[in-house]
Amino acid sequence: MSVTLALDIGGTHMRAAVFPEGEQTPVHQSRIRTYANGKTSLQRLIDFIKDVIPAGEKVDSVGIAVPGPLDPYRGVILAAPNLRAWADVAIPPLVQETIGAPAFLGNDANLAAVGEWRFGAGKGHHNLVYLTVSTGVGGEINQVV
Repeated sequence: MSVTLALDIGGTHMRAAVFPEGEQTPVHQSRIRTYANGKTSLQRLIDFIKDVIPAGEKVDSVGIAVPGPLDPYRGVILAAPNLRAWADVAIPPLVQETIGAPAFLGNDANLAAVGEWRFGAGKGHHNLVYLTVSTGVGGEINQVV
């Protein structure tokens, strides 16, 4: 069986969820502190990813949510306000090299909004305003025309 990993890298915690192919309910969830201090945190992220992959499972893809502005096409965090040492860091290539599966990067508030619109409270609605208040503040406005 294959799985998809969803990662949320926040200013205080990194969270992971493992989803079996075609499922919307995770079979495993985990959380650790971020300790956002540069390369140590990047290695911590890689170790965390390796720890959450169930034994014997193949990872099909990894979705990575991070705060702040980024370039999703190059997979580069431009300036994460809560992860200052991670400015101009490309996370997806590092993850792909480590686990051999494609990885994709997106803004955490935008991805949460799309998740709510597709599967949660916004399902079936044409308009959605999503606000997140955590270590930082973010938001997204979706309008389906």
